[in-house]
This record gives sequence, C-alpha cells and structure tokens, in this order.
Amino acid sequence: MARKKSETAANPVVKAAECTPVFEIKMLRRDCMRLFGITASTFDGAFFGADTNKKFTLDEAKQQIEAWGKKEAK
Repeated sequence: MARKKSETAANPVVKAAECTPVFEIKMLRRDCMRLFGITASTFDGAFFGADTNKKFTLDEAKQQIEAWGKKEAK
C-alpha cells in the first residue's frame, strides 16, 4: 500500500521498500527503451510467461531482464 506524502514526512522511520513504486508490465514495456535500453521484442522475451497482473519495481524488472539475458538459447 502506498503511503501519502504527509505520512512519510511525519514518520521518518517508514522503510524505503514501502515507498518503492511498482508498475504493471504493460507500463514497463511501453517505456522499456528509455528505462532499460532494450527493444519491446527483447522485453517480451524476458517477460514471456510472466503473470500479466503482477507488478514489478524497476529493480525487479531489471533483474528479470538480466536473468533472461544470461539464459542459454535453445
């Protein structure tokens, strides 16, 4: 659950993980060249079979792309 800006300012103990934005796959795909420096077809390969309802942080998406890039082609 995202916290309101006033709640995070009033409580400096709020963890960074609670404030990390998450994005739908379609939003990440739309901006994949700008965000990750990859084409939409590369993004599609990295996220092939992923749950389309799952949301990712930018770091999680980058890890998914890097892991896919290290797989050996069949």
